[in-house]
Amino acid sequence: MVPVNNLKTTRQLVVSYPGMKRLSIKIFSIACVICGIASIGIQTATLVIFLETFERYYVYFPSDVVSHGIWGGMLYLTAGSLGFAVAYTRKKTLLVGTVVTSSLSIFASFLTSLLSAGAASSGVYSSCYRKFGYSYSICDTWLGLEWALMVCGIVAFISSTSLTVLASGSLCTCCRKHNTIADMVIKLIFN
Repeated sequence: MVPVNNLKTTRQLVVSYPGMKRLSIKIFSIACVICGIASIGIQTATLVIFLETFERYYVYFPSDVVSHGIWGGMLYLTAGSLGFAVAYTRKKTLLVGTVVTSSLSIFASFLTSLLSAGAASSGVYSSCYRKFGYSYSICDTWLGLEWALMVCGIVAFISSTSLTVLASGSLCTCCRKHNTIADMVIKLIFN
């Protein structure tokens, strides 16, 4: 099997990837950045409510202590920033970094969605409503923020997966012209 060299390099060591979908990479990178900022903000708010108000006495599943939205949001931000950079400067190191970081953010978004859905679906003890009141309760605010963090994790999962697929497709340009041994065998059998 002889690898096909269809990459054109210029003097600045920028590689021109022929199948790169720049607009799609930009769109999903922007979605990752927005999800990263939102995830960090939402997790910070839930963490403040949890630590200052609840003190773990009113929550069934206290997953906010892990700060999954903050470290997940940092990964989304990094993946989105690298993806946005690779859409403009097509360097192989940026492309590999985008694939690795967006792959890690897939795992982080899954974990963020899972932990925040577990915390939100478990809810709070009824004593939370008795202490803080039923009309406008900090308990409902915390639950709403947990559900919002779960939605943010789902959107980040979709955009990170799309970014990984698009960047991997651009990175793997060796398979564009199918001249492998398997293709030659198929030609011999069916022709």
